[in-house]
This record gives sequence, structure tokens and C-alpha cells, in this order.
Amino acid sequence: MPRRKMTYEAFLKKANLSKEQGIELLNQADDPINFGEIVSKKYNIELTIRQIAEIYDTAPRIQNEGAPKMPRLQKPFIRPMLNASTAHITKKDDELLKKEDNPLSPYRYEFGYIIHIGEDAGTRKAAKEYGHSDTLLDLVDEARDRGCHFLQLDSDGEEYPELPTYDW
Repeated sequence: MPRRKMTYEAFLKKANLSKEQGIELLNQADDPINFGEIVSKKYNIELTIRQIAEIYDTAPRIQNEGAPKMPRLQKPFIRPMLNASTAHITKKDDELLKKEDNPLSPYRYEFGYIIHIGEDAGTRKAAKEYGHSDTLLDLVDEARDRGCHFLQLDSDGEEYPELPTYDW
């Protein structure tokens, strides 16, 4: 069954909020992750990173009265990131990614991991010796080969038919 997109309007309905209350909630949050935390605590609704992004993409853009207008950045520094489902990693990968001494130095969050992709291909050897699966290491290599700075492994991330998936 296809996943339904979490639009701003769908979120308002699920949280039983008016448009004004929704805008107030968006303005209250420091950033999208903080928004997800507030929604989780205040309304007991768990949102994935993808759902938060969908809500932000479809929410009205309202500038607070009296707030300084944000200048348009001339040359923003944007780093590409490869997104993949955590279904592409093994249970052992998940356990290893939680360890402090992991050579991939992952950032862990509620729905997955973000791994910084360095230029050092020697990281693959260290990660392999640490016990990571070839599938995870292939994703790291794919991200590096495509010029990505990060690999995001998310429970709601993209599933690639050319890669194996693991049910854990």
C-alpha cells in the first residue's frame, strides 16, 4: 500500500489544530527537528524526517510581524546527501552504528543515522574490519562516488531495488 504524503493540512487534521494554531506551532519551533520533538511531546504524534519535510514544504510561509526579514543568500553552501532506508542495513550494522568508537562516526537520531562521507576511501577498510556489511559500505561508496557529503539512513528513507533489504 502506498504511503500517504503528510501535508500541512493532513497534519492539522491529525493533530486537531486550526491553521492559526499550526502556524503558531511552526513559529514556535527553532528548526524542523525541534518541530518534530514539540509535536511528539505536546500531541503524542511521532513524525519521520520525511513527514516533517513534507509538512514544512506544504505549510504557508508567514513572516512574523516585526521580525527582521531574512536576507536572501547569494551563494548558499548546500551539501548533497544520499538518502536510503535503514532496511538496507543489517541488525548488526544498526548495533555497530550505535557505538562510540565506530569508524564511520555516525550521528544518531530517532529514525536513523547520518554519516559524514569523507574523501578517505580507507574508511571502508576500517569499517569492514569493524564488522559492517558490504551493503552499508556500498552505500557509503555510492554516496562518495556521487559527490555526496552525507549518507542518511532513515526508517522512512528510499528503498533501492538493486540493493538487498533486511527484515529486523
